[in-house]
Amino acid sequence: MGKKVVKGRIMFYVFSIMLFIFIIFNSLGPAAKYHKEILVHIPKGSSTLEIAILLEKKQVIKSNIAFVAYYKIFGKDKKLKAGYYMLDSRSSTPQIIDKLNSGDISVINVTIPEGYNVKQISDVFSAKGIINKSKFLTLAKNGDFKYPFLPTKNNKNSYRLEGFLFPDTYQIKVGSTEKEIIEMMLDRFAEVFTKKDQEKAARMNLSSVKIITLASIIEKEAKLAVDRPVISSVFHNRLNKGMRLESCATIQYLLGKPKTKLSYDDLKIVSPYNTYLHKGLPPGPIASPGKAAIRAALYPARTDYLYFLAKSNGAHVFSKTLEEHVLAKEKYIK
Repeated sequence: MGKKVVKGRIMFYVFSIMLFIFIIFNSLGPAAKYHKEILVHIPKGSSTLEIAILLEKKQVIKSNIAFVAYYKIFGKDKKLKAGYYMLDSRSSTPQIIDKLNSGDISVINVTIPEGYNVKQISDVFSAKGIINKSKFLTLAKNGDFKYPFLPTKNNKNSYRLEGFLFPDTYQIKVGSTEKEIIEMMLDRFAEVFTKKDQEKAARMNLSSVKIITLASIIEKEAKLAVDRPVISSVFHNRLNKGMRLESCATIQYLLGKPKTKLSYDDLKIVSPYNTYLHKGLPPGPIASPGKAAIRAALYPARTDYLYFLAKSNGAHVFSKTLEEHVLAKEKYIK
């Protein structure tokens, strides 16, 4: 074999190797130019290739071949650990390997807005991919949670935990069980609804469940912070006089999906939650009230108001008599 042929083959092999290395290293960069957090579960016992294929499928890396090649050459001293990870699509393959080697199991920030009900809360967690919605709702309905402020298991409300899953921003460790997440929210509720608050409710002849039920209605009715204590005073005044609360918020809870405008037929729905038909408070809360709504329920403004209606800008108009209320309707509601 001639020297030129040998030299040619060597150059070919060198070129091929260099091309391979170039392709591999070019495939080690970020999978995307934009920021996107991607939740990835690395199962126990996964091989390097299985992990690489999973990451490519999740669009976290460009190439599973490049991942394996880089790991075999440069990452043998690193151990890819099982668990849940929140990975950034802009991270390079070496950065991804470092992340999996660190065992830095991800924590997801989840914000539950004030006024969300149990079903809406389950939707938020489910959308993040961190709960089984059916399990969550089952626990919220009749789970065994021993907190003094909770209603008994044989209560008539839709979900036993309705109103007590405190709205806040939570750092959820990925892999947490539905029960652990619920207990985190109940613990937060216990921090906000203090023993002093419970004693205040008792002096008002209201149980913890009733005061939170009232707070949940205030939360759903009030659009402006300044209106909360005044709306609370209206409901307290009506309760003291034995009047029906006639809260549209309780009807919206019955409907499941909010309507922009309720019909007269909606107000006739037969249910203990229909405060247009039944006097007093409904069987339980209709949503999770925030701290301000709870404070408003405990410390209402001192007024003689018995009626209120919402204007188009969210502010409320308050009236002492039915005649005043009718005039306000004529003025503000077309």
